Amino acid sequence: MGVLWTEPARVLVDRTDHGLAGLWSLVFAAQHGALRLALDRHLDGDLSLTLAAMDLGEALEDLEWASPDLPAVAVAVDLGSVPVDAVGDCRVAIGVLLAGGLEMTAGLLRDPSQDLDTPDVLCLARVVHLLSNAHLRVSGRMP
Repeated sequence: MGVLWTEPARVLVDRTDHGLAGLWSLVFAAQHGALRLALDRHLDGDLSLTLAAMDLGEALEDLEWASPDLPAVAVAVDLGSVPVDAVGDCRVAIGVLLAGGLEMTAGLLRDPSQDLDTPDVLCLARVVHLLSNAHLRVSGRMP
């Protein structure tokens, strides 16, 4: 049995700095998890995981457009290989990362000390939409 993803995902959400770099780290980890699951055609017959990974890739691109140094300064986390007998746990872990990312994005938008300009706000608004779609796809509530 491989290492379950849920606990490391929760630790990442709890300990990641609340800023664009922390948000990038959560989205990066979620995208890699979705990509690993999407590699199994039996798990991704409806392509929902592939589409979620694409949404998360777009979110990463948007964040990197707003702050080009993110890939160099943010922590890149890979949760590891998919445990054969714990695919449900993997989906839950990705959901935890996405929920954490949505909460972090909302916090960034509410915090006046962030001093966000209009392009940053528009970027985060798009990221919220993409993370929400990915969450619905990973949880099976949207194809």
